[in-house]
Formats: sequence, C-alpha cells, structure tokens
Amino acid sequence: MSAPRKEIHSKPRKNEANPWHHNTDALATLDHFGK
Repeated sequence: MSAPRKEIHSKPRKNEANPWHHNTDALATLDHFGK
C-alpha cells in the first residue's frame, strides 16, 4: 500500500481539507494532532 501513502504526501493540503474522508488521511491527522 505504498501508492495511497505517496498520494497523501503528494497532496497534503487536499487531505488536510478532508482528513476524515479516507482512513489513511485520518490516521495521519490523528498523528499530527496527537503530537
């Protein structure tokens, strides 16, 4: 599952707008808020 992960890093702004739209984005957002 490297393709989806690369997409998230490629367009972090789009993921930030809707972090809960995808499970991967949600995990990344949780990690960011967790720190």
